[in-house]
Amino acid sequence: MKKGYSSNDEVALQRSRYFDQKSLRNNLQEKLIQQETAIIGLENEIESRRADFQNQIIRYELQQNDLKIRLLEFESVSELIVNAPLDGLIESISATVGQIIREGDALAQLIPANKGEY
Repeated sequence: MKKGYSSNDEVALQRSRYFDQKSLRNNLQEKLIQQETAIIGLENEIESRRADFQNQIIRYELQQNDLKIRLLEFESVSELIVNAPLDGLIESISATVGQIIREGDALAQLIPANKGEY
């Protein structure tokens, strides 16, 4: 054998090592693609769950607002006892059901029982 040349066995061994390395590289690339696909799937699952949670939060907020409105409606129509500053008969009513009033607002006109106080 001449100096600088490889024997057929050495060439076959190097060729075998090359194809083994190439096969290993291909296997690793395939595993990398599988891992990247799994990551994308997990990221999609996270986004899907995030959207589901946001929708659930919105539904709960809408339900909370509905309950607040119902509570306000209930409070506005619940029975309330108002005492007049003097005895007498109601001549006219100036407030309506559901109307928002403030303390001191006139609700009705009275005809006093004792006309001397009027």
